[in-house]
Amino acid sequence: MPHEDASTRLSGVPSCGIQLSSLASRDAVFQIGPQLLRVVKADITQLPDSVDAVVNSDDNYLSHGGGVSAAIWAAAGPRLPDFVAMEPPKLTAADVYVTPACDLRAHLIFHAVTIDYDLGKRLEASDASVLYGRVLDTANHFQCETLATPLLGAGAARAASRTESAEIAASGLATALWERANEATSLRQILLTDPMGTYEASRDAVSRKQMVPLGVSTR
Repeated sequence: MPHEDASTRLSGVPSCGIQLSSLASRDAVFQIGPQLLRVVKADITQLPDSVDAVVNSDDNYLSHGGGVSAAIWAAAGPRLPDFVAMEPPKLTAADVYVTPACDLRAHLIFHAVTIDYDLGKRLEASDASVLYGRVLDTANHFQCETLATPLLGAGAARAASRTESAEIAASGLATALWERANEATSLRQILLTDPMGTYEASRDAVSRKQMVPLGVSTR
């Protein structure tokens, strides 16, 4: 479920249901149940197709101080901080706060809290699947069909090397998908974006979770 303070103010956001047609230049594609997971070398703010929701990795104050968070806020434009400022949320580690996507090519942004400054806590390996699970549940709550997410906790919040953090994040997402494999869901496609040079580590971490590989698409 999304953070309650946000969901009550999203009634004007269009319903989800965008279909992806284009692929990134190189995707590793896996299937679990009715869902496709694509590990792509792509900037999450410059995807070739719109998606229903974009996931942002941020701290509990939504400071968007650098990395993917700063890029997402910049691409969303000035309406995003205006929306948040109307009723600033009280967030803690592993919360998911939902806002409109504003100028991004999406309906919604799911702000996943990977750093909690009040608790002095950063996302740990054991937390990755829990946080991704909350993201997936939030997407299902809003009836999203397409979702783009970065490697949560692999940027400024990372507690390990870049490669190890990418593996932890990708494995956490795969685990969360497996845990919901037999549940009804609106989600059909998930893009795991990795522009940081750790694509192979992310792809291999998903593969080790024994998801069904559909191959690699090159263009």
